Amino acid sequence: MKDDLINSVLHRVLMFGMLLSLGTMSLGLALYIADGSGDDAVIPIETLIDELMTGTPLAIVQLGILMLIATPFVRILAALIVFSIERDRQFVLISLIVLAMVLVAMVVKV
Repeated sequence: MKDDLINSVLHRVLMFGMLLSLGTMSLGLALYIADGSGDDAVIPIETLIDELMTGTPLAIVQLGILMLIATPFVRILAALIVFSIERDRQFVLISLIVLAMVLVAMVVKV
């Protein structure tokens, strides 16, 4: 039963993240095609929020890509929560170590 809960939660997190990012990228692509401006410049991460607020299609595509990249990180958080609920200290510790490694890699920009 314990393994079924963990697998079910983690499966749903990965599936939801993938579908949400796919939907976001599809919306951005559809808007890009409908816009027809032909502007295909990469939007710097620093200006992404401003571009999203103005409804720039490529910003929406990039948001979808960022969601897809963030999905495994959210999976680690979900695993940590499930293992905490299950009181599985060994896997809580492993999840914390993996989470710390990912955060360090993000800060160091590896």
